[in-house]
Amino acid sequence: DRIARTPSDAALYFERARLLRLVGRLVRAGRDLDVVARLDPGRDGLALERARLHRAVGRPAAALAALEAHADTAQVWLERARALRALGRSREAATALEAALVAGAPPTPDLFLERARLLARPAPREAIATLVDGIARLGPAPALVDELLRLDVARGAAVAVLGRTLL
Repeated sequence: DRIARTPSDAALYFERARLLRLVGRLVRAGRDLDVVARLDPGRDGLALERARLHRAVGRPAAALAALEAHADTAQVWLERARALRALGRSREAATALEAALVAGAPPTPDLFLERARLLARPAPREAIATLVDGIARLGPAPALVDELLRLDVARGAAVAVLGRTLL
């Protein structure tokens, strides 16, 4: 075990904590992050990884708090969005997803779809605009087109549905 050979290497604990979180060993991941915080409190990515761990154990408010002083990178904005969504703050989550795109998150169909679904109830026109933007940027990804047609049908916008079927 490399950690046993170099127990003061914060990078090894950090990577193990990330992997442990991904496989669901959350308590152990938290312990490793505590070691990282002790060995290298200013470690790049520590706050983001702590936020991910908090969200994974069902503490989205703690996840948001962990990110308060963190730089506004695309990954931080994505994590904020997921924590805000878990707290039921859909509009703020959608705004955070837009900020993630502006900050350089790869524009994927899933990201546009997630944002549109967050906006569908409080702001259906914004949801539609999000999907149209996604299609304009990425092409007619089936998931985006399907969701756009679903929103148009839900609004009773038959003309829009007919026009969009020609995408």
